[in-house]
Amino acid sequence: MPCRSDTPDASLSKNRPAEPLPESLAWIERELESIRDAGLERPTRVRSGRQGATVGLDGHTFLNFGSNDYLGYAGDVRLSKAASKAACAQGFGAGASPLVSGHSEAHDVLEKTIAQWLDVEASLLFTSGFAANTATIAALAGPEDSIASDARNHASIIDGCRLSQARVDIYPHRDLSSLENILAAAAGARRKIIVTDTLFSMDGTIAPLADLSDIARRHGAILMVDEAHATGVFGTRGSGLVEQAGCASGVHLRVGTLSKALGASGGFVAGHASLIHWLRHTARAWIFSTAHPPAVAAAATQAIRLVNAEPDRPATMMAVINPPISRKPAMPTRFTVKICAPNLCSCSAP
Repeated sequence: MPCRSDTPDASLSKNRPAEPLPESLAWIERELESIRDAGLERPTRVRSGRQGATVGLDGHTFLNFGSNDYLGYAGDVRLSKAASKAACAQGFGAGASPLVSGHSEAHDVLEKTIAQWLDVEASLLFTSGFAANTATIAALAGPEDSIASDARNHASIIDGCRLSQARVDIYPHRDLSSLENILAAAAGARRKIIVTDTLFSMDGTIAPLADLSDIARRHGAILMVDEAHATGVFGTRGSGLVEQAGCASGVHLRVGTLSKALGASGGFVAGHASLIHWLRHTARAWIFSTAHPPAVAAAATQAIRLVNAEPDRPATMMAVINPPISRKPAMPTRFTVKICAPNLCSCSAP
């Protein structure tokens, strides 16, 4: 039986007439007008079907260059089946914070699977990678502490630093000399924390993890890394750039996401068992949020198993984005490109 979504209620397509904003919100229209004038307004497009090499948006089919589904697992039926079985056995909603009764068997299996995969003692699940970063940084640091953050870190790291109320120094991208100076100046801080992405998504650069590990050791600093874009892609086991760089002993916290290469949803923090146990008492986004659905956890566990069973997937992805110079292109080298809307285009071969 093919998978089909229920037909949307026809009444949902009827737009409710817009009402004037109340006086206290009148500024919103001015802000929106400024966004439009700058050409930065972005519509919300409705996707039909699964993620894949092509994607259906608002009734049109496009080549899909706008996805972070690096290994093609987001639309993989094996994840759907794992999620369906878990939902049938454990219900769809978690029903509570993981601190109370929301931590299901599926969540427990996933945390243990992540820890084993990354070769660390323990891991902790969050509803998103964004929540994992903001909650962990805000728990680790406070007004008496010092954070050194790479200039090109993800927004979730930036927001976590703001929430912590610690002193935050931004060092130029991958500038180790500037980082050393920041740490030397923070010698009197209660805690010193270095936080960085491992793979910077906007420009594809990689953090010098071995050097950062050495600097953290010499300055007595905590090293926290975000493997969001490297998880599932780098390393012999696919666990990320920390594995590939061979510096796991010098990295104290590893943050990752389940929503990119793994094709599911949620985030995690992994490291020493005592540190993870401490976060269960201090990470507010974990304590005060309902756990994500057990079905999602089961799908993520299945994805990790598939990464281990199908090591050719990351290799194939790397071959596509870094083809040998001698290899002839598999697609025509000239395309007609039509700009359909901001940040979206369609391509067709001649």
